[in-house]
Amino acid sequence: DGVPHDLAMEAMRLAAQKLPVATKTVVRRDYTEN
Repeated sequence: DGVPHDLAMEAMRLAAQKLPVATKTVVRRDYTEN
């Protein structure tokens, strides 16, 4: 249960634009999208 990977990445990209610091998105190695 959760958010699809592409939707989460887009949401984080938009949120990162509002932050005054650099951001990095980390994905677990064993992540699989069902």
